Amino acid sequence: MTKKIKLHPYSDRQSFQRVMLLIATLVNFPGIGDRDLEMTKDRNTLTEVKKKLIELADSIDLHFPEGYPSIPTLRKDLEILRDYKILDRR
Repeated sequence: MTKKIKLHPYSDRQSFQRVMLLIATLVNFPGIGDRDLEMTKDRNTLTEVKKKLIELADSIDLHFPEGYPSIPTLRKDLEILRDYKILDRR
């Protein structure tokens, strides 16, 4: 009986590219969304992050599907970056 392989949630190419691009966006645009950093559920702040992420993706010819990534997906990615201590908890 073969063991079921449990893959990491970011093991598929698109998810991995999205989270790496999110990190690159935060590095290239320091302070983005800083207005309400404690409340990352603020849609305006995450919309600003999403806009810069897509802008950076387009600059390197990486094109995501229409409407991708969504605000809840970015919220989840930010939480993962906090869990791995890449971002502060605040």
